[in-house]
Order: sequence, then structure tokens, then C-alpha cells
Amino acid sequence: MRSLVPAYLISLAVLSVSRCGEDPMTPPVDGAPNCIAYSAYLHASGAVRTPGDAQAVVLAGSHAYVADGPSGLQVIDISNPGAPAVIGSVDTPGDARGVAVAGSYAYVADGAAGLQLVDISNPAHPALVGGGVAPGDDAQTVVVAGSYAYVAGTAGLKIIDISNPTSSALVGSVDVPGDARDVTVAGSYVYYVAGSLKIIDISNPASPAIVGAYAPPFVATGVAVAGSYAYVTYSFLNRLIVLDISNPAVPVSVASVETSGGANDVTVAGSYAYVADSNLQVIDVSHPASPTIVSTLKTGISNDVAVAGSYAYVANSDLLVIDVSNPAVARTIGNVDTPGVAVGVAVAGSHAYVADASAGLQLVDISNPVAPTIVGSVVTPGTAWAVAVAGQYAYVADGNGLQVIDISNPVAPAIIGSVVIPGGAQDVAVDTSHAYVFGFPDLLVIDISNPAVPAIVATMHDVGPPDAGFAVAGSYAYVAAGYVFSVINISNPVAPTLIGEVIPGWLAFSDVAVAGSYAYVLGSPSLRVIDISSPASPAMVGSVDALGETHDVAVDGSYAYVLGSAGLRVIDISSPASPAIVGSVNAMGETHDVAVDGSYAYVADGQAGLTIVPAQCERLP
Repeated sequence: MRSLVPAYLISLAVLSVSRCGEDPMTPPVDGAPNCIAYSAYLHASGAVRTPGDAQAVVLAGSHAYVADGPSGLQVIDISNPGAPAVIGSVDTPGDARGVAVAGSYAYVADGAAGLQLVDISNPAHPALVGGGVAPGDDAQTVVVAGSYAYVAGTAGLKIIDISNPTSSALVGSVDVPGDARDVTVAGSYVYYVAGSLKIIDISNPASPAIVGAYAPPFVATGVAVAGSYAYVTYSFLNRLIVLDISNPAVPVSVASVETSGGANDVTVAGSYAYVADSNLQVIDVSHPASPTIVSTLKTGISNDVAVAGSYAYVANSDLLVIDVSNPAVARTIGNVDTPGVAVGVAVAGSHAYVADASAGLQLVDISNPVAPTIVGSVVTPGTAWAVAVAGQYAYVADGNGLQVIDISNPVAPAIIGSVVIPGGAQDVAVDTSHAYVFGFPDLLVIDISNPAVPAIVATMHDVGPPDAGFAVAGSYAYVAAGYVFSVINISNPVAPTLIGEVIPGWLAFSDVAVAGSYAYVLGSPSLRVIDISSPASPAMVGSVDALGETHDVAVDGSYAYVLGSAGLRVIDISSPASPAIVGSVNAMGETHDVAVDGSYAYVADGQAGLTIVPAQCERLP
């Protein structure tokens, strides 16, 4: 819903465009990078939605195999990590919770249906060929090593001979109390997580035996083994614990590190441990006794993570692909805490204008992006939700309607005019003589040719729900409301007319920005690109997923900036038919709105105030 400010800035002002070559950062000014190449940092590069609830992922060659809960096994082509695609699936009889792959077969831990065998020799057409081994054990997870599958569930560890996959047979078992969460094999031992960590000797598969345990009074959730160390996650503790397992009978804790929240799983690749929790945490374990968090990337609550080459694959209900070639994250460069809750932002010249909820409008000097400073403010009659700027006036949509504020003296802004709107106003965009205000559920056109005496000249009723987004560019207003994208002709402001509509997928839209011949429409978790060269016949031409819960979008040059639960994500839109994620940066608070001006993006960051991050550099021709 906050797209109006970016749309106004794009359509009514001339924005500078930063350019860079291959370096990840242009030379700094006053200690702040002018712009960066987000692709040089840890970032989400692609995602694919699965029909069920992605619980676990395993990699084999150019495919990822996802245990997708009630939707069985999903086979995903990851040959292009930026555009993963489901190419095959098979519904299993139970609830797919874990998966392992060996040769031409996938082994699915299928809940009450036990272990299911899937022929994946043709990944596009996986087929169930056997299963039901150890049914009723509520199989939770599985790992394959050599000729055996090790299945963990509510009835302990089951060892299944898969030397002849289509005639697999149970050969050994050991009772382990509790619900299994994870299992892995290293050498002659199984490391089994069910409440605590159990170490099981499998040198004789017919007679597995628990030989060691690590049992603090907390519930373990995941385990990975590398060399002489086991890495165990504890969700309730938000912690990764490192155990010395050189003597498997007596595992010893040597270090721990606090994670960001709800550590569910871990994998180790090279010198790093990757922890799936409410974020992806990258932890340097080159010295296991002193693990260090290198970076955190917002992903949403995640169930599992696998790493191959330069990419991590995270099961977080869907499948998210993250480029980990550089584990460092892009950083914010400046912040100022506002007295209220920053929910809207506009930028003009050397100032940012923040709609700060109950604290009204805050004027922030951004001439030094590293040290933004509040220089003026004005309390609005109602809660300030959005702001647009034109010339020496700011236009604030608040709980009472539209407030017109003289900002010619930034240290002493003053309300000079207002329009009362029953129910208040949620969003605003302006052109030279009119303000376009969304006051649920209506779109109002307000004459601002005399800013001291603004007047409603037209109303379009029932335009959309409270979270609808709209943008204004030239002679048209663009509304994203519910599942519908609409185009309204405002060439005659006193008689706005609906001229075109399209339903670009069944997503609940929340925002829209316009640049040139395209509209960029948000609907969690996607960005949809709509060709508006013929306003009466808008048509979707491209989309990109992997955005999580989305709130706002702005466009500058060849890039779209999308705010949401995953912070700020940067999308390359140079090819509208094939938008692609190039990077991301974690915001400090709960993001609401973004405006981009030249080398910087300005984020209305909720209770964290105004946060400034580098913009993505444009590539030199």
C-alpha cells in the first residue's frame, strides 16, 4: 500500500541513476558507499513454490528432492539456481517428512506409511515402486549410507537393507525414546536426535547399539557431523552446540553460539555451518571451539537446509535458493530512530519525509547518509500513514484525511490546509495540481492548486480493501486490490474512469509501482510484471517468487526494491519478462515503505525509524 511515494518519485521527479562496473562497491562518500552490487553478497537468488509444506530437502546432481508433507515428493530442477522449477512429483500414501537419494531412487520418510521407495531415473516422472517398510512408526527422517537406509521415527531407529531397492528389508533396530527430529551417519555411527543426541554404533547393522549420548535438559532439533565434531541445534535455546565426538561414547561440548531464533536444522560445508531457523545463519566453524556468526539472512521459519557448491537450499514451506559464494551480507549504512513508528517515506533533495504514525511527520536531513538527523516535525491530527512531496509541500494521508504541510523551512514545517475524509486516508500520490488519496474503500481526487484550500473534486467508490496499493503516473492511476489490477484514466481528474483490468494470478495484492511501460505488482510471495503500454489491455509478462510476505515496492532504473518479511530484496527488471533477484539486505525493524533516490534506498523501518541502505549500482554498458 505504500507504493504511491515511489510511484510519484518515479513519474514526477528526475532521479539520478548510479552506475558501477564489476566492483561490489563504488568509492565511498563521507564514509558511505554510493551504491553496491548486491549480487556480490549473501542473497536469495531464486525460489519455487511447492504445493504442500516443504519439510526436508536433499540434493543430487542438478535436482533437489523435497519432502513436501501432504503433497509427497517434489522433484525440482536446480540447473539454474536463479529459476528453480518443479518438473515432477509423486504423491506418497503418508505425509512426506524426510528424504534421501541414492542412485536412481529416492527414499521418503512418509510418516505412518513408513519408508517409501520412489524411482527417479526419469526425474520428470518419479514413480512409487515399493514401500511400507516399518509402517506405523511415524517415520520422520531418513539417511542413506552404503547399502542401508536409516529411518528415524517415533519407534526409534530402523535399519533397512536396500542393496536390492525393490526388495528392501528391515535388518535391525534400536529403541530410542521420543520423536525423532534428525539423523545422520558418519563412519560406523548414527547420530540420532530425539529430545537429546544419541550416538548409535552401526558397525553390525543387525545389532545397532546406543554407545553415547549428550543430554542437556533441552530438546535437540538437528545434527550435522564434520570430522571429529558434531553440530547440534536446539530450537528452544536458539543455539548451536559443538560437540567433540573423537570418543563417541563420551561426546563433550566444546563451544556454543546463540542463533537468531528457533534453530531447527544444520548442515556443514567447508568452513561454515548453515543453521536454518527464522533466518539462515552462516557460522564460521573453521575453529570448532570458537564458532563465529558471519551473517544472517532473513528467510522466514525454515525446516531444513542443504548446501552444494555456491548455493544453500532452504525448505521453508517452499524451496528457497541462496547464493552463499560470499557469506557476508550487505549492510545498512545509516539509521535514525523516530519518535513514533515509521510507516511511510518520501525523499526530495537533502531531506527524507517520514510518516511516523502517532508522531506525525518527521523531517530528516539525509545530506550525510551515515548520520541522518531529524531537523523538524509536525504532529498531524490523525495517525500519519503515508506521505508524498511536491515542491515546497508535503501531503500526508492520516487518520483524519489529507494534511497539506508547508516544508519550505524544514526545521519548522506547518500544516496550512486539510481535507477531512470520513474513515481517514491510508495512502496518497500527487501530481502538479491534484492529490490522489486512498481512503478505504474509495479513491478520492483532490484539487491542490491552492494548497491552503484543498478540495475534493471526484470520488471513485469501492476501489479496494484497506491493504490495496495504487500508483499514479501521467494520465493514469493503477490500483492493485484483492486479485485484480486496474487502470483508471485520470486525464480528466473530475471524472476518473476505469478503462482496463487484469487478474495476474490468484494472489492478494498489496502494492504497485510504475515505471515506463510496466507496472510492478506485489502479491506475497511474488512480484508480477504487467505491460501497461496499452492501458486498456494490461497483461502480465513476467514474475519472480522468493519474496516472502511482501509490503511495498519501488522502482529505480533497472531495479525494483521489494520490502517484506525478508527485509529489502533487489530485483533486476532489465528484462521485464524475466525479473531476477540479485540481492538483499536485512532491515532493522518491521519494514513498511521504501523510496529510492540515486545511490540510496530509504526504508520506513517501523519502530526502528528510518534506515538507509545502498542502492544497487547500474551496470555500465
